[in-house]
Amino acid sequence: MKEKEDKHEIEKKKKEEWHKREKIKMIEQRKEYMDYIKGVMQKKGFNPKLKKDKFLGGVRGRG
Repeated sequence: MKEKEDKHEIEKKKKEEWHKREKIKMIEQRKEYMDYIKGVMQKKGFNPKLKKDKFLGGVRGRG
């Protein structure tokens, strides 16, 4: 019985680690995306403050 519990714990830990890594990856991707969007907007001459929700889909200010 103890072995099964240990396996379960190991699986749980693996999942938690995976979720942490995924979360970090998501944050990194979001940062890159935000930089990209800002660059695109600057090239087109948009003011990011005025066009906040239209281009960022409301992501800004939540992360």
